[in-house]
Amino acid sequence: MMDTNSFLRAWRRFTATRGVHPAKVFSDGGANFVGAHTLIKEWIQSWDQHGVQVQFPNTLFDFQWKFNTPTASHMNGVVESLVNSVRKGLDAAITNYTRS
Repeated sequence: MMDTNSFLRAWRRFTATRGVHPAKVFSDGGANFVGAHTLIKEWIQSWDQHGVQVQFPNTLFDFQWKFNTPTASHMNGVVESLVNSVRKGLDAAITNYTRS
């Protein structure tokens, strides 16, 4: 299980690689995500928004984190289906790679 600090380090790598923070994030209501949500909102609010706006005119400072309804993963069927597809694909790729 990943704690909040581990997730924040992963978030920083993710945004550094892409050069942008996403405007919307969808996730389950894990404690690490809930804790990170508050910290990330504080980071964005602490930016020199005028300076960033001058350098990157299309930057939005609106950040929304949508959490799934607890104990209702069936309400997020499309995402769960995509996760299942990716897991199957990765499993097949890793299995084939390790056999060669």
